[in-house]
Amino acid sequence: MWQGGIYVFLLVNDYAGAGWCLFFIGSCEFIAIAWIYGKDRFWNHVQQMMQKSLRTPWITFCWKYAGPGASMVSR
Repeated sequence: MWQGGIYVFLLVNDYAGAGWCLFFIGSCEFIAIAWIYGKDRFWNHVQQMMQKSLRTPWITFCWKYAGPGASMVSR
């Protein structure tokens, strides 16, 4: 078989799966969910999937402000 698997893995691990690339993708997900799609609409869909009503302002605050802020500080 081919012996290049570890080289491809290391290439992806070093350049595509870590560092600024992963930070950028995570930041885009925070922005897309909380600001573009809407935290309230997303929360309603989560409740529909869980079949529970867990209305807490802390979770929506974390999605919109604490999550993106913590990811920017940790980098």
